[in-house]
This record gives sequence, C-alpha cells and structure tokens, in this order.
Amino acid sequence: MPTNLPKEYYVKEAELKNAKTIEEKIKILEELISITPKHKGTENLIANLRKRIAKLREEKERKKSKKAYRVKEFEKVGDFIVSIVGIEKSGKTTLLNKLTNSNYTTTRTISPQYGILNYKGAKIQVTEVPYYCLEKYSYILKSSDLIIFLFSKTQDIEKQNELKNLVNNLNKKIIQIDDFSNIEKIKEDIWNELDLIEVFVKKPLKKEIEFNIGIKKDSCIKDLMEKINLKTEPRFIKIFRNDKILIVGKNYKLMDKDIVEFHL
Repeated sequence: MPTNLPKEYYVKEAELKNAKTIEEKIKILEELISITPKHKGTENLIANLRKRIAKLREEKERKKSKKAYRVKEFEKVGDFIVSIVGIEKSGKTTLLNKLTNSNYTTTRTISPQYGILNYKGAKIQVTEVPYYCLEKYSYILKSSDLIIFLFSKTQDIEKQNELKNLVNNLNKKIIQIDDFSNIEKIKEDIWNELDLIEVFVKKPLKKEIEFNIGIKKDSCIKDLMEKINLKTEPRFIKIFRNDKILIVGKNYKLMDKDIVEFHL
C-alpha cells in the first residue's frame, strides 16, 4: 500500500468495508480511484481497484440474469393461455381453483400460478397474475389469448378502473366477471371468446369416437393434422357432418361437431 495516500482515501476505505450492496461498493471503489494520486507508485493499487470493480460488475450481471430467468420461468403448457387479473382479494385464486380443479391457498399471491382447464378437447392454461406484480409479469398478459378481469362493486372502484384501463391498453380480448357462481357458464364464455370449435376424430370402421379436440374456428383439415401431429399422408379423408358423409381434401374448412376419419 503506498504511504502517500490522502486521509480521504482511508475514510472511503472504511466506508467500503461497511457497504452492503454491489452498487455502493462500485461507487466507493470509483471514488477511491478518483482520489488516489496518479504516479508510478500507485499503478498497482489503481489496477487492483479496477479489477475489483470489474468483478463486482460481473457479479451484478450474473444476479440480473438469474432474476430475469426467474421472471421468465413461466412457460406455456396449454394450447391457449387465459389470464386472470383483479385487485387484491378479488377472488382470483378461487376462480382459478374452480376452473381447473386446483387447490391453491387463497392467501396473498406473489407469483403466477396456473392450472389446466380441459374443456371440449381444448387444453386451456388458466393463469392467475398477481396484482402487486403486474408489471413484472406483464409478458404473461401480452402472450395471453384472453384476459379475465374480476370486478366487484364492493371493492375500490377507482383502483379497479385503473387496472381495467391498463388491461384495455394491451388490446386483448377481455371477459369482465363480477360473479363466478355459475362456473359452467364461465367455461362456455371462455370457449366462445377464444373462437373455438369442437371436432371429433374416429378410426375408420369404428363406431366410437377416438378423441375430441378444441381448435380455432376457420381451421381446415391441414390444421387439424398439425394439431394432432399426424404426419402420414392420408389416402382420403371423410367428414361426418349432420346426416352427410363428405370426402374432403386437406384444405377443407372444419365446422363445430364435425367427425373426421383419416384413411391412411
């Protein structure tokens, strides 16, 4: 350690030992460099201070990256994403549990939680986005196909209107709910707002349906094949629609309640 350092240097050095955050440490180290006389005898000291700053900045970036990963750890696991928003104690967790048969506790939610609503063959990911973390998890709302906004006349109207304006600015489809006693109606409303149709698939010469699937309106046979990951080219395709049997191609448009047979 050079002996000709100013007294201010040692004062700052003491502050450095008591610094708690990375930002504070970097600031003090930069001040130490600033007040250190620049000559040959202090070259190693200044170089060492700069190395310490570089290491602290690397540590800061690592922590920032880990934090970003935690924020982005939510992933899409359903065919469609429906987000539930509302102010505190608006019943978001209760609705999530009812829609998806989940068992989340109804205490204050601090991170997104989700369940799967299996409805008419569609796998709908219903996600509760915490009110106090809306900005942090705004990317979930932006990637949602539909947003359910919970509104209550008995709660803070001004706060609810502020939240509603924020949600409206996302230009997403929105359902406003003030009563979720009729859960089946809410499921049907979700289905309709997502613009889905139900299509059935059966094997040739079999009477029973193999499975049903929820798919977007205006989808064609080709979309259905991609949805069910059918890679084998069918020789021909049959659709049972009402009392009619149709032989169709891959670009044929599907309708609600169609029964499709792939002849491979």
